[in-house]
Amino acid sequence: MMATTTTNKSNNYSYAATNPLDDAMHLFDGILQSTGKQQKADVKHEITSGLLYMTQISPTSQTNLIDEALACFHRALDMTANVPNSKNNRSSTRKNEHSCSSHSSPRLLITKKKQEEIAKIHELLADAYRKKNDLTQSKVHIDAAMDLYEQLFGTNSEAYHRLFRQEHRLTCKIYAKTKQQNKKGLRRRSSNCVKLGLMDMEAGLLDEAQNRFEEALIVLKMRHGPESLEVVRVREMVGDVHVKRGEYEDARRIYIGVLKVMEQKIVQNPKEDARYQRVLVKLMNIVGFHSR
Repeated sequence: MMATTTTNKSNNYSYAATNPLDDAMHLFDGILQSTGKQQKADVKHEITSGLLYMTQISPTSQTNLIDEALACFHRALDMTANVPNSKNNRSSTRKNEHSCSSHSSPRLLITKKKQEEIAKIHELLADAYRKKNDLTQSKVHIDAAMDLYEQLFGTNSEAYHRLFRQEHRLTCKIYAKTKQQNKKGLRRRSSNCVKLGLMDMEAGLLDEAQNRFEEALIVLKMRHGPESLEVVRVREMVGDVHVKRGEYEDARRIYIGVLKVMEQKIVQNPKEDARYQRVLVKLMNIVGFHSR
């Protein structure tokens, strides 16, 4: 998110510079002019503390360092966003009046300066949340900073485009993470449905068992496809439920469908031959029962 070096000219935040403490101490000198003297010192203290916590973060460091940095940045954001203009602001305004254009008011300049400061603190919060692996909160602060930069400089500014690229990468990561979590959740759900269905069938609760198996089939078809081994195994269980009910025609139809799919799968996975033979025996038992 940030440059690796810190310069007063660009006013970029950085905690990866050669001397992060010295850089942090001078970091806000140029961008805190819109606040009162005490307020400026308080905000600078919180930002400096947060940056120092960030410099200590490593793969082996304690996670509470990130929380401490987040707390500092949040306090700085609250102080910057909520405190009204002070007397020092007004005197600073009078000093800058001669440099204002005819269509720009001093109050507007102060507001813009404070907006830029708030946007930069949002960037710090976004980076800290990213290090905490809280991508959703990181995106919230990136979006907030983007909105402020758009108001200040428009969508063609370098700051806006930089954050736009970061926001795009975050969105992709959040989508991939959500997709992975959904996969794990679906896998757990289908597995639980099968286990509960087998228990219900053992207890003679055939309607409940079939409902469990049908629910598992919906998930498994979504994840693996309608002709996957995972699906045909559960279809076999549905056939078993029909047999227990005496619905032999329904069971026969299901077993035949299972065998057709497994004939193709055995070539790739010979270990499935044992399951194939087992389903074949079930089918022959139904045929033998009907022939009596």
